[in-house]
Amino acid sequence: ARDADGDTLSYSISNKPSWAVFSIATGQLSGQPTSSQVGKTDRNIVISVSDGQARVSLPAFAITVSAAPIVTAPIVVANPTPNPTTPNPAPSPPQNTSSGSSNTSSGNTSSGNTSSGNTSSGNTSSGNTSSGNTSSGNTSPGTSQTPATNIPPPPPPTTSGTATVSWLPPTQNTDGTELVDLAGYRVYHGTNPNSLTDVRIISNPGITLFVFDNLASGRHYFAVSAVNAGGTESSLSETHSKSIP
Repeated sequence: ARDADGDTLSYSISNKPSWAVFSIATGQLSGQPTSSQVGKTDRNIVISVSDGQARVSLPAFAITVSAAPIVTAPIVVANPTPNPTTPNPAPSPPQNTSSGSSNTSSGNTSSGNTSSGNTSSGNTSSGNTSSGNTSSGNTSPGTSQTPATNIPPPPPPTTSGTATVSWLPPTQNTDGTELVDLAGYRVYHGTNPNSLTDVRIISNPGITLFVFDNLASGRHYFAVSAVNAGGTESSLSETHSKSIP
């Protein structure tokens, strides 16, 4: 408002709502009611302005507090896709080696036979007796074999995977009004569908895809919510799950 004479104006109000703030310098009525005021109506509110000599008032009006619009939940359009990655296992060491066998000729000597000391019962062929060879040992004369070393196999490699979650952005509030202040999303993840404690915040409403990586083996669950500029979060989308091998 302006005064034709340039006098200073002052504003006043009657029946101001308890949750509202009024400026006597500008005549602005503002405020944010709490949830306890939802459904309450303040009537016969009158705002007036005066230059000290005359007073002018607006027609009386009423204000009814309504619940703030809630964003509808995004729609997940693709199940998370697992992409397990398995490192190449280390090669198993050989179980048998040939280095444990050695052949020697020192076991056979001819010096044990002399012309003076020979008897038919005392001579053996090359120092070997038939009782020294057994089938269980499977050895040849003068040959020994070391048993193969029993080395345990390497442990199985660790498995991890990735999952891609994508969704359609909401276009309406739950009351059917157009959504004009979408601010971003929250992507929820967990190994228990009732406890999605891993939350990733996306502050760009144009991004509609998120990739989780380094996921351990097992079943993982995912859901998405939308957030408007006022910080109001929608309910969660339908929960989807994927199993990582």
